[in-house]
Amino acid sequence: MSVKFKHVDYLWDDKKASALGNDHVALFLYRSNILGADLRITNYAGGNTSCKTMEKDSLTNEEVQIMWVKESGGDIGTLDRSGIAVVYTSRLRDLKNVYGGLDDEGRMVELFNHCIYDLDSKTPSIDTPLNSLLPFAHIDHLHSDALIAVTAVSDSEKMTKEIWGETMGWIPWQSPGFDLELQLEKCLKDHPSIRGIVLGSHGLFTWGDTSHDCYINSLEVIEMASQYIEDKIKENGSVFGGQKIESFSEGERKEKAAQIMPILRGLCSSKNRMIGHFSDTEVVLEFINSNDLVQLAPMGNSCPDHFFAIRCGSDKIKVNTINPDGVIMGSKIWEGKWAEGRAKAYGITVDEMPAHYAKRNLLNEIIYPSDIADGVFSLVGILHKTTRNIINVDGEMVNAFVR
Repeated sequence: MSVKFKHVDYLWDDKKASALGNDHVALFLYRSNILGADLRITNYAGGNTSCKTMEKDSLTNEEVQIMWVKESGGDIGTLDRSGIAVVYTSRLRDLKNVYGGLDDEGRMVELFNHCIYDLDSKTPSIDTPLNSLLPFAHIDHLHSDALIAVTAVSDSEKMTKEIWGETMGWIPWQSPGFDLELQLEKCLKDHPSIRGIVLGSHGLFTWGDTSHDCYINSLEVIEMASQYIEDKIKENGSVFGGQKIESFSEGERKEKAAQIMPILRGLCSSKNRMIGHFSDTEVVLEFINSNDLVQLAPMGNSCPDHFFAIRCGSDKIKVNTINPDGVIMGSKIWEGKWAEGRAKAYGITVDEMPAHYAKRNLLNEIIYPSDIADGVFSLVGILHKTTRNIINVDGEMVNAFVR
């Protein structure tokens, strides 16, 4: 089967897929890996994928529907069976009966562990219920570059209609959690013929009856968004305010990269060995050579999954970003059985978790809520003329470096 896309890579190999037969979990993993192989489709460790199958319940001996979904913090590009959370679909759906509203989100996360089918399963992520109320066998939740561009604009809903017409649903941004799952369910109920749902300032949900159908659907939706953006650029004549400086020649760029990359890699590998990646593609050069680079580069992630320190004066507004990671001690999300489940997944005790997470950062430091507060205070109470900056309070997480 020959399928061509302009803006994404079609990597499905019929021979490899056929060798997997009717093993839907294997096909789901195959789809996940080839989606994650193209960073234009989703960022490292971002998004999730899932599939639903009928399995025999070990207690009742009856056939029940089970959902296989990427574990919390995993990467779909390297996902294998050891990184899957395996849960009862019906139990996740039954959580609607005990959900107490937005103030109940923390308790709901703890209840995910009561929905586990395989006792050796990985810890379900906070996005797990987002897949359960959608009835489709295969679901992709992706953060593609093109979709982020569409979702992050002020008129995202209008643009969604311009690109996909009535074939896509749209939901305004809200924090991941059980209520967002209910919003997805309602959107599909109100628009039963849609092929996917755009989440404002967040990403994309697409689906299919088979793993290949889901894969094609995801690629087609992303392709349409990418083509729309390309057409708009041609229509406007420039992007990022136009070109400001000329690039070095390809040879000069690679020579300079060869000089600096060993130094950067050495700094990043002080605790763990790391491999660096250098990119001087056309789109990268278009951005870094642009007039708007100085304004746009400090803004960071276009999705509001961060803490913002905002100070308003009579006629001035400052916006800065605090970008934390690995906050364990004193964090509500790690209380109770959620922490126990995560500790079990890593083969450690709950008390060992802060030190375990500290090993993930280059400074080997435990991150406390007070560290986040210090960052906010510095931006609000001290740096009165600082704006559009990001303070990473993560002890230097390599995976969080700008890609």
